[in-house]
Amino acid sequence: MLENEIIGKDADADDDFIDDGSKDDNKVDNERQKEKEKAAALAAKQKAAQQAALNAKKSEGEKKREQRKLEREDRKRRIEKLEKQEAMHSGEDPDDRKEIDIAQATYGDFKLKIAPDYTVPENQRVNFSKKRQQMVLLEGSIHKLKVDFNQKIQELKIRKKEIVDHVTLLNARLTEINKELTVKEELFLPTIDKEVEYPENFFEIQDEDIVAFKARKEAERLKEKGLKPAEKQEDEGEDAEEDEADDVRTTTLPARKNAKVQATEIDNEFA
Repeated sequence: MLENEIIGKDADADDDFIDDGSKDDNKVDNERQKEKEKAAALAAKQKAAQQAALNAKKSEGEKKREQRKLEREDRKRRIEKLEKQEAMHSGEDPDDRKEIDIAQATYGDFKLKIAPDYTVPENQRVNFSKKRQQMVLLEGSIHKLKVDFNQKIQELKIRKKEIVDHVTLLNARLTEINKELTVKEELFLPTIDKEVEYPENFFEIQDEDIVAFKARKEAERLKEKGLKPAEKQEDEGEDAEEDEADDVRTTTLPARKNAKVQATEIDNEFA
């Protein structure tokens, strides 16, 4: 019994201690809350004093402009409120109406193209101006692709030429070294096929090309007459004598081989 009384007294003492501690905590919290309220009230007073000072400094025109601004904001809020009330009383939400219109225009229309009431949508209609625009865009795209491709080819050709020149210099240096060491070694010498890699040179005419062309034409002419190059001078002498003997007024020129009659477009129309 004695032990139970002692334990009960200790428990009561602990409860009293806990109650005192909780009361102290509540007191501290209340004090902090009061301090916060005081600080907020003081800040509000300072802000009001600053606003009053600013209003005192403002001119009459600035005060009127500020008043009109506040009135406009108030009217805007009232209008928005009235619009919401009107939408609620009408039983139809503007957002829902917009979604319904979109659904009616885009969804659920499964008309066949062979149906009598089928109408081609505006975005799927084809006319001359659209196709012409597509053709122009495609031509521009093709031209751009060609230009880019040619530019890359030109860059590769320049790069290859630089590599070939560098390899040529290295081969020259290796040749000198092998000569000093009396070593025979076959070095690889890269080459560039100008006819294949530089086709634009075909349109560049040199004097040697003109001479070669004349010689080839002369050989073809002699071949047609059945003469050899040694008989060329005799043939030219006979031609000169025949020209002197013939009368210019009665001489008729021989017909050219594969000659075509020249005619204008008007002659072709009336032919």
